[in-house]
Amino acid sequence: MTRRISTLIIMAALAAIMEACSFTTPKQAASYNDLLMQQQKMIVEKYDLVLESFDTYVGSKMDAALLDLEAQIAESQNSISQIDAPSGCEALRDAVLDYIAEMQGFASDAMPRMISIYKRLENEFTPDAKMEWDSTYKDMDKRLKEAGNRLREAQKEFAKKYELTVN
Repeated sequence: MTRRISTLIIMAALAAIMEACSFTTPKQAASYNDLLMQQQKMIVEKYDLVLESFDTYVGSKMDAALLDLEAQIAESQNSISQIDAPSGCEALRDAVLDYIAEMQGFASDAMPRMISIYKRLENEFTPDAKMEWDSTYKDMDKRLKEAGNRLREAQKEFAKKYELTVN
């Protein structure tokens, strides 16, 4: 319920920003950036919870964390995709959507495999299984870092264009 309310608030704020079709002030550009980054941040927080769930070795907790991640990805994608980027802001929005798409791929492919490995009985959790998990995680981490770098570059360009300081 609170997710839907926060999504509605975000959508209303984005709609208000977008009404002018272009930013007239750096403050408007900063608000647009912040709203996009908020969506990305919510996904990263859910991703981190999935990774933390591996420490529990409890299958139901890992599954629940993955479901929460998938729900947040869908919600964030939907929120961002419904907004037409103002002229000149497509690169930032597209970079956020690219990052989210990368995360969605992992949530639907790599993470279920990783969870399946961790759900194995102790005697089935062989060194080969551990290597498979590590390899999958390292590939996922590398690709997410690359998508994150692309997002940071798009954000730097956006910040430069609108004379913003971003963290």
